[in-house]
Amino acid sequence: MIDTNNSFQKWNEVIAEAVSCNDSNDLLQLIVEAIYTVSDIDSISVMIYSKQAKPVCFFDNIKPASFRGSITNYINGPYQDNPFYRIAITQPVCGLYSLRQIVTEEFWESDHYNKFYKDTNMRDELDFLYPIDGGGVLVLSMGRDFDHDMFGQSDIERLKVIEPVIKVLLYKYIKATIEPGKAFSETPINYPSLQSAIDREFANLLTTREREVVFLVLNGCSVKESAKLLDISPGTIKAHK
Repeated sequence: MIDTNNSFQKWNEVIAEAVSCNDSNDLLQLIVEAIYTVSDIDSISVMIYSKQAKPVCFFDNIKPASFRGSITNYINGPYQDNPFYRIAITQPVCGLYSLRQIVTEEFWESDHYNKFYKDTNMRDELDFLYPIDGGGVLVLSMGRDFDHDMFGQSDIERLKVIEPVIKVLLYKYIKATIEPGKAFSETPINYPSLQSAIDREFANLLTTREREVVFLVLNGCSVKESAKLLDISPGTIKAHK
């Protein structure tokens, strides 16, 4: 449980140091430390999602239940089924997002949750998502493990209060760390090649929205998941299918 008075004092101290920090590695550590003063969080990771390449990880203190839940393993495949990755590459994003906000009830019984999330020992997740130059999305992921309750509304509200400050500091960090468009691995993944094929073959036959539906369905999204990601009704998804 966070002590509000001590938390506020510690937050101010850490943020004051972060604002004047000129070392990118120290800055990232200070951002992580500041977030820990606001909410009970078990793990944090910072990475970039991109359609063009595998995720690039800058920070990770996740303690997985097995290797299958490690960041190394995640970057080599399971990330493609992650709801935050899917929304990051298909929707305009900027701000704080909760796992429960972006998934349907079906997700909690899905293979991805029952395998990857449990292997990672992550029961619940909140992410700060911010677009960056080069077409990527900067991600700061916060997790709660299975020994603790899921994030509550009070946790979300506290993190929303600090979100503008975290946004500025993360942009400061990424500006000091990478050149625009140079953060991504050159290793291609399946998503862009599939999207390119869909656009090439159906550009004159399907609308942009219809091609988005095809893309999500072919990548394993259910009707409800696709509707949630595209913010349209399940009936519309079925009509496009």
